[in-house]
Amino acid sequence: PFPPVLSMPPLISVVIPVRNGRTTIGRCLEAAFASDFPDFEVVVADDGSTDDTVRLIAGYPKAKLIKLVQHKGAAGARNAGAAAASGEILFFIDADCLLQPDAIRNAAMAMAGADPNKVIGGTYTLAAPGESFYGKFQSAFIHHSETKYPGNPDYIASHALVIRAATFRASGGFPEQFMPIIEDVEYAHRLRRTNHQLVMDPRILVRHVFNFTLRRSLRNAFRKSRFWTRYSLHNQDVFTDSGTASFELKAATATLG
Repeated sequence: PFPPVLSMPPLISVVIPVRNGRTTIGRCLEAAFASDFPDFEVVVADDGSTDDTVRLIAGYPKAKLIKLVQHKGAAGARNAGAAAASGEILFFIDADCLLQPDAIRNAAMAMAGADPNKVIGGTYTLAAPGESFYGKFQSAFIHHSETKYPGNPDYIASHALVIRAATFRASGGFPEQFMPIIEDVEYAHRLRRTNHQLVMDPRILVRHVFNFTLRRSLRNAFRKSRFWTRYSLHNQDVFTDSGTASFELKAATATLG
C-alpha cells in the first residue's frame, strides 16, 4: 500500500527521447509498462528516426508518440516530450534504459511533499545481468560515481531525472544548442545555479542496455572524454570531482596518458 502522502498519487509522465532505437525501444517500453505504480503515462519523442523505431512504438498503443518534424537531438526531443506530457511530475529516461518495476513508485515517494525546487536523480543498477564484462563494469562504475554524494551530486543525468513539470518549464528545459552527450550536465549545473536542490536517490534505478565489446567501450569512453574535457575547460571545473568525470577517472586517464 502507498504511504498516506501517496494516497492520491500524482500523474507521472515518463519521457523517452529516441532516434533509430529499434534495438532497445521495445524492451524500454515493455519495462516501463511493467511498472507497479498506478498512475503514469509514457511519452515517446521520436527525433526523426530512419529505421523502424516508430513502427515498434506503435505496437504499444498506450504510449503517447510525438514525432519531431526535423532532427533536434536528444535535448530537443526531451523538451518536445515534456511539452506534450500531462503529468505533474516528469521522469526522464533514455531509450536504452529499462525502468525497474518500482522505479516510478520510488520517484513518486521521493517527490511527495518535496520542495518544488528539488530535482531528484536516479542511477544505473549496480548489477547488469546479460551484459559482457564491459557493460557490467560500466553500470557499476556509473552507479558508484553518481551515488558518491547523494545529498549534493555534481549533476543529475537524463537517464533518470525526476522533476516537477512546472519547475522544468519555468527553468527553460534542456539546452538545444549545446554539445551532445552532456546537455544534461549543463542543465543540472544551471538548475543548481538558480537555487534548485539536486538530490540522488539510489532507489530510483534503471538498467542500461550497453551491449559493449572492448572496442565499443573504448570508443564510448573516448567520445565522452572529449566532450567532458571541453565542457570542463569551459566551466572551469577540470580539477573538481564531477560525477562520472570523477577524480578516479581523471587519475586513471592521466596515468594512462
